[in-house]
Formats: sequence, C-alpha cells, structure tokens
Amino acid sequence: MKIAQQLGELPPRAQRVIAVLLIPTALVSIFVAVIWPIWHLYQSQVQWRDNAERLLAQRRGLSEIETVVRERLDALPQLKIWQRLFRTTAGTTAVIALQTEVNTALSSARARPQSFEPLETTQVGPLQKIGVRIVAPMTIDQLKDVLARVEGLTHLVRIEQLLINAPPTQSPDQNPTLIVTLDAVGYAIDAAAIEPVSAATVARQ
Repeated sequence: MKIAQQLGELPPRAQRVIAVLLIPTALVSIFVAVIWPIWHLYQSQVQWRDNAERLLAQRRGLSEIETVVRERLDALPQLKIWQRLFRTTAGTTAVIALQTEVNTALSSARARPQSFEPLETTQVGPLQKIGVRIVAPMTIDQLKDVLARVEGLTHLVRIEQLLINAPPTQSPDQNPTLIVTLDAVGYAIDAAAIEPVSAATVARQ
C-alpha cells in the first residue's frame, strides 16, 4: 500500500512515465513465467514424438526384412565360397592347413620351397585372416603353374604379395631360376560359427 500511495502522490506526468516503464517489465515477467515454460514443454513433446515415430519405423523395417535375413543366413553355409573357408575349432589353427595346401601347389609345379613363415593372424569380422610367407626358387614357367594351381585349391587362397628376384646374369637360351617370395593368405572361421544365426540376433546387434 505504501508504494501505491507514494505513486498516487506523484504528479500525473511522472505516473505516466512510470507506467510506461513498467509495461516491458510486466511483459518479460509474463514471458518468463508463462510463455517460455509452455513453449519448452511443446518442443519437448514434438521431439519425443519424432523420436518415437523414428523408432517405430525402424522396428517396422527390421520386422519386414527379418524373414529375408533369416533365409539368407540359413543359406550362407551352403554357398560355394563359404565351403572354401578354412575351419578352426577350439585350440586349433588353420595356418598348418594353409601351408599344406600351398605346398601341394608348389610340389605339383616341381618347386621346392626354402622356407615357410606364418604371417600375423588378424580378425576380419567373424573371419580370421591367416597367411604364410614362402620363399622358393623357380622358373617363370613354374611360377605361372603355381599361381594357376593356387586358384584351384580346395580352400580359398590368394596371393596377396609377390616378390621376384632375378639373377644378375642370365642365359639367352633358357629361363633363369628366380627367387620368389609369396605371401599366401586365406580366411578361417570357427566351426561353431557355421551354424545359422537367427535374424533376431542380427537385428538386436
């Protein structure tokens, strides 16, 4: 009441000035106390609704492709390329199997390797990338034969790196003996992982 009395005692002109100055303050107070909370609540509801719609659409999409994914996963172990992967079980390695197959290709081409050196095994998704480095003397014809035989091996094997050292002096009437370094790699999978995986598990991942 004292403030009201004091304002009432002021000259009319001063009262008008004070009233004009109080209008912006009142508007700001109304915005902060009423409009801003309502606007913030509205934006939160809009964001929540968008997130919910996006999640429902994603789940609907996964549900629609579940049957297709399941069929493809079930058929995966029957694919020819899948059958050519090396198999590993608990406590076993596929490097020896890889070395044996590559050595078969070398022997068939009458190339005698000087050394075998296992390469570092790396994980590529569910597969293990295995490799072996072979150093062997051979002619260019033998090398051609080896490469052709590697492509026809039982398991999938590819030559990732090839280094050829030729002798400094060569005879014009015969192919020289080359020192060839081959990095042969293959891919191995855990035998237990060959079993079909449910599409629901994939969707959860």
